[in-house]
Amino acid sequence: MKNYLLLLFLFLSFTAHSAVFKLADGQIKIDVPKGWQDAKNLFGVQLTLLGPQKYKNRPVILIDGANFGKITFDEKSLKKNEDEYKQGREKWISKYNGRSFEYFPYEVRKISAGMNIHTVGYRYEIAGTQFIEHSNYIQCGDKLYNVKSVVLTEENDTYRTQINELVKNFSCL
Repeated sequence: MKNYLLLLFLFLSFTAHSAVFKLADGQIKIDVPKGWQDAKNLFGVQLTLLGPQKYKNRPVILIDGANFGKITFDEKSLKKNEDEYKQGREKWISKYNGRSFEYFPYEVRKISAGMNIHTVGYRYEIAGTQFIEHSNYIQCGDKLYNVKSVVLTEENDTYRTQINELVKNFSCL
């Protein structure tokens, strides 16, 4: 019985609640992890999800969208975009006297019928603190959403499953 109650407690403490958010270019539905806060238009980002704060930093998910008309993900454009992403991140990391440790190459994952996630990321250090950042691009018709997560390297194992579930269950309304 004790084990059952412990498992039930753990399950309930990590469950998420579905929420609908109206953004500038449409509505989205996501599963917000338990204990996370949402903030609209924080520092110019349409939607920010702030994870629990255990250290000086907290895990963050930033969601921005844009209406691009017809979007195509052809191989030539993707290679160019990936190269530009890498150059841009390296420039940004250098600007803050940081250093990069690991690049997570571009990959595509299917999340539902007709909906794919295009993911790329970095592990880097700035001011003595290491971060893992993933940018997930999700296409919903003529809209493209960037769902970016940034977590402390030492907290990645704790929050990666919650973040991946949020991205996997992302839907456009």
